[in-house]
This record gives sequence, structure tokens and C-alpha cells, in this order.
Amino acid sequence: MSKKKEPKPTFEPADNLIDAYNALDDKLSDEVAFRAYYKERKRSPVWELKEQLLMDRKASKFLFSGQRKSGKTTELRRLMHEAEVKEHFFVVYFSIEEELDLLDVGYQEVLLVSAMKLWKQAKEKKLRPSPSVGKALEEMLELASSEVIKTTVKERSADAGLNARLNLWIAELSGGVKINPATRTEVRKKLDPETTRMIGLIDKLALDIEKKGKRPLLIVDGLDKINVPQAERMFYKYSTTMTRPACTIIYTIPIGLIRSMDFRQIEMQFQYQAILPMIRTTHRNGKPNENGRDLLRSIILERMIQALFADDALDKLVESSNGVLSDIISTAQQCCGIARSRREERITPGMVAEVFDRYTALFFRIFEERHYLILEAVHEARQVSADQDLKELLHMLAVVEYLDDNGEVYYALHPVVVPVVKRYLRDKYRGRKG
Repeated sequence: MSKKKEPKPTFEPADNLIDAYNALDDKLSDEVAFRAYYKERKRSPVWELKEQLLMDRKASKFLFSGQRKSGKTTELRRLMHEAEVKEHFFVVYFSIEEELDLLDVGYQEVLLVSAMKLWKQAKEKKLRPSPSVGKALEEMLELASSEVIKTTVKERSADAGLNARLNLWIAELSGGVKINPATRTEVRKKLDPETTRMIGLIDKLALDIEKKGKRPLLIVDGLDKINVPQAERMFYKYSTTMTRPACTIIYTIPIGLIRSMDFRQIEMQFQYQAILPMIRTTHRNGKPNENGRDLLRSIILERMIQALFADDALDKLVESSNGVLSDIISTAQQCCGIARSRREERITPGMVAEVFDRYTALFFRIFEERHYLILEAVHEARQVSADQDLKELLHMLAVVEYLDDNGEVYYALHPVVVPVVKRYLRDKYRGRKG
């Protein structure tokens, strides 16, 4: 009996809630999907980053930041798919979020994964890395592995060639590093004194790739999602290590790191740092920003038709998102589920409000008293200091950072947080009055 073939994806805007749900789930990792769904952002810094890459004749290192859910990964994919970038670079992209535990990331694992990804993609693109480089990688992976992993690989690859053995090493070690804290500790302990050797291996892989065609460009995404103390340790204490590999690298970093006392020292180690601003749905004075709202509408309407929204539902979705790109997409997807569960054919403004109310309830549970001092100041449009409390609020997207028309930074509360702050102020006022 023949297997039923999976339907091929189409990239026309969905005309029903099931197809819309799946279109909204597309992360644009495939270039065809990217070109179908991507909407250009006029204020994106990737244009300048692209020119920096093309002009640079060294193996420079770059930083790319912005608030969580601002669309950094999408803009990096845009950079990857630029014809000039593909012409000059052998692009290797990976996300730390998919490879490691975001709550516990060390520079050793970042370097190790970088080496594995360079080799693996070179093989996939049929560049045929030199056997001597493959052997050096195998020795490094064996050095980093636990006795259990060593035994497993050797038992399963007794008669295998180098490439098959490397695939096994990578599979076993990658899984252990991601899910097992003991494995991560052991890897760091073993690799820490071998840092120079590890960087030398990356250099050999990069040189081997360059000899066969193009300069390697390594894009290390997902580091913007680690907490600020981890990022400070990685990019301040080990900045020299992170910038030593002899290939061009773009690292994402948390927006909070830019407010670190040490960031000026960190920045000096890198060629260029770019910050992606959040899409503005309102101007600084509170008036609607129609350009930003139109962009967000078009992002949704590339994936689903207008008729799937009841009157004002799409506008409600755009306004409530406050320009947080991932929020508008995930909320629209959740609304598809709500509508289906109620046998409705369209998303209503009430469904949008229902999803955002869930976010509001979450914030009621997590704020501490120290957070409210910052939230109150932002709500009243007062100046706020870039302290640890603000960094935390930016990281959790309770406070959103924007650039005004003059390029000046200002802050606003995410709409889902406004009811929380208003209740706090009301209770505070009643307490004083009592």
C-alpha cells in the first residue's frame, strides 16, 4: 500500500482558518517561504550590515541586537538570502535555541557547535572537506565526549568511515550537550584548556571552505535570548575568545547587554553592532503610526485573507501587539484556534482581546514591587534609568523600546501590561487615601 503524500505547501494567503493557522506557524526557514511571506522593513539595519560585510576584507565579527520578538531572525534570513551575500559568502546559519539550553550556555559549547555546523554544511553543499580536517574534528569531538558517548559511538561505528563516524559523534554529543547538565559541565571542563586548539580547528574548517569557493560567514542566532549575566560573561570575559576564529561571524546579543557598564569595552572588540528597532504602532506623542500599522497588517495578510477577520478584528490585533512582531503572529494563530473551537469562520475583536487578556493575567503573577517603580515611570512618560530592573522588564517585553523619528530612544508599556499598572496605581492611591 503506497504512503499518502503530504500536500505541498502553497504560499497564497489562506482562505480558511486551518490553512491560516499553519501559514502563521511558518518560521520562514525555507527560502521559498521567506520570499513568499517576507515584507520589507524600511528602517532595518541589515542594509548597512550587509554593506559592512561586503566591504570588509578581514574575518571581522559583528553584533546584532534588538528586543525579543522584534524580528531579528527574519532580518538575518533576509541578509542570508541577499544575492550579493550569497555570491561572496558561504553562509552557515544556526540558532543556539535549537542546539543548546538557553538557561545554561557557555562559550565552549558555542565554539563546538560552530565547528560542527561548519563541517556539516560543507558536507551538505558537497564541498568535500579535507580528510585531515575531518580527522581533527573527530579528535576534538572524542576529547569533548563522555565515556558513555565514546562507547556508544565506537560500538555503532566499528566498520564505518570517517564521515559516518563524524555524523554519529555530532548526533550523540549534540543531544547530550542540549539536554544533560552533567554533559555540559564535562564538555566545558575538557574544552576549557583546549580553547586554542578548538579555535585552530574552526580556522582550518574556514580555510578549507574558502579554498573551495567562498569566504565562510557564520551567523550565530539565539544568543539574544540568553540572560544578561550569561551574555556579559561570554562577551566581556571571553570577548577575545569569541572574536578569534578566522571567519566572519555575526552574533546576536540581548538588548540588555547594550546597557551593561561593560558594553563599551565589549563593542570595541567588534567591527560593527546593529540594533533592530521595534515596529511602531504609535508615535511618541501617542498618535497612531499608520506606516507601522500598515506594515503589520500586510505581514498578516500575506498569510491569510482579510475575509477571515470580522470588522475591526485585524485593527484590534495590530493595535494590541504594540509592534511586537512575534506577538501579532502568535496571537492571530491562537485566534484561529479559538474561532475553530467555537465553530466560527472568522476571528472577532473579542477573540483578540481574549488572547491578550491571557498575557495580562501572566504579568499579574510575575511583577515584583521593584518592577512597579519602573513601570509607573514609563506609564507617566518620565525618564527611567537603565538599571537591572529595566533590563528585566525589557527582556520580558513588559516595556518596549522604540526609536522616534529623530532616532532617539523612548520606552512604552506593552498594552497587555497597562491594566496591571493601572490596578497597581489605583491600589496605591487608595492606600494613601486610607
